[in-house]
Amino acid sequence: MPTSLPPEAVQELRDNLVPEEVFRALEMALPIIERVCGRAGMDFDEEEGDDANLFGQQCSRRGRNLIAREVEAIKPTNITVERPRNTLYVQAGPTRIYFWAAGDDAGSPRLRGGKTKPEILDHCVRQLELWQEARTGPPAYLVVAYRATPSSRRLEKVVVGLPKDVDQWDFAATIYDRPVDKPAKTRKPMPSERFDRAQPPAPVIQLKSHRDKKSEK
Repeated sequence: MPTSLPPEAVQELRDNLVPEEVFRALEMALPIIERVCGRAGMDFDEEEGDDANLFGQQCSRRGRNLIAREVEAIKPTNITVERPRNTLYVQAGPTRIYFWAAGDDAGSPRLRGGKTKPEILDHCVRQLELWQEARTGPPAYLVVAYRATPSSRRLEKVVVGLPKDVDQWDFAATIYDRPVDKPAKTRKPMPSERFDRAQPPAPVIQLKSHRDKKSEK
């Protein structure tokens, strides 16, 4: 994934007063998310007990931790990492950025489940209440929702925005959208036959007696 963000996405975010620190944070974070999702996809194996939930958790946890490691190593100006109550976000200037492997095909935020997501949504909605008349300052919260699937084995979609509901954005910019061809369904091979399965009766070969052979002559 290139480090430069799409110009139309940058303009959409700037129109909603997103500060410059957010763009620097995204350029650091998105290549990491790309690598993490690719690695999780390559390691995915249903025969070893992997499923979609485990895949999503690997992408989310590894992604956030590696983003935090990168930020703490580079120490960019006005960008830090915070870890309140067993969660993690990037503070980019005045804006908190949350990263979730939770997007769907349409790129919705999908802020449901657990304790952290409803709390984030509540903060976002309260901010929108303050903006009823006009947007007078940068957003205090942003969510980066990204989608990857075990079948594609790569990152498919990234959307950045401010949610107004569980599955709806107040504003959002698509950073990355790569259509993925769904793999064709193939017939699963039949399980191997059991060794003790009843076998058809063997053919009976009747041997003629010595006397019968003489009578034929």
